[in-house]
Amino acid sequence: MTTVIYNTFASIINFKRRKRWIYFIILVMLVYMLFYWTSDGEPVFSLESRVKSGVKCKSKVYEISEILDDSAFLLERHSKQDLEDLFFDFLVTVKVQCRDQAHYGPREDGGWEVCMENFYEIKKPCLIYSFGIDHDFRFEKDIEEKLGCEVHAFDPSMEVIDHKYSSNGWYHNLGLGGENGHMVDGTWEVKTLEQIMKDYGHYYSKPIDYLKLDIEFSEWLALPEMIASGILSKVRQIGMEVHTPEIDSLKKPYSKCTWSQKQTVWHMLNTLKHLEREGFKLYYFTPNQRIEYLSKVSFKRRFCAFQVYFLNTKFRFPEHE
Repeated sequence: MTTVIYNTFASIINFKRRKRWIYFIILVMLVYMLFYWTSDGEPVFSLESRVKSGVKCKSKVYEISEILDDSAFLLERHSKQDLEDLFFDFLVTVKVQCRDQAHYGPREDGGWEVCMENFYEIKKPCLIYSFGIDHDFRFEKDIEEKLGCEVHAFDPSMEVIDHKYSSNGWYHNLGLGGENGHMVDGTWEVKTLEQIMKDYGHYYSKPIDYLKLDIEFSEWLALPEMIASGILSKVRQIGMEVHTPEIDSLKKPYSKCTWSQKQTVWHMLNTLKHLEREGFKLYYFTPNQRIEYLSKVSFKRRFCAFQVYFLNTKFRFPEHE
């Protein structure tokens, strides 16, 4: 009998202890949520420095970006699911062929494709602009060593002063934006492509043979400005990684800014369509398979990022000797 009473009493004590632990865990979770998330789903403690993006609320990028003309019909005539399908179809629909394609940099993440066919062949003297480095210069050094190009690398997130990292390669603590100014609470300086080319003496002297963009969603701010200004007439090839807001789905799954709105998809699709009108035709693509998500609209598995490669079929800038 004594044993039964003892066991019963011990069970009650253990239950109370477990209950206290459960309450404690719940309390910790509530405190974390209150600290980390505001009422509208925005994080108080920002992960921006980790993901290296200058856009705070990605799903509302259309509110702060330049809006290109003749695009309202896309928003009015299509549902969100239609726009989503059109956007992802655009990223995987090759419009022009490149029969001589070379890879520079590592085979894994960090390497990029370059078209070397006839008119688009990159040869010395050549000029490369590369935005988005994250301390990895393997692509930039490879293309400089093999093709003899002048290479300018840009990335304000590295927080490193301007310097020359190789015999013909320069690093600039500067980012690409839709206007001249600052981002990320004033800590990153950004400029338009036109202004950067003027600052470094390239605007009138030579075209950009290859423009690499891997700027963690800021492409949706920079591209519309580049299209509107006409500066892309001085660019022969573009290799870039495009991102959707869902790139943050693992880190900020409950934020409204993580999930594309109808206007978000419209803005991204409209930007790509205008890029194509400027003469830039897709010749190669590859999805970044590290991050995917289940669309809340189409219920399809989607990739959050694609490397896409374009040739400027309207390029007429005089060739430099």
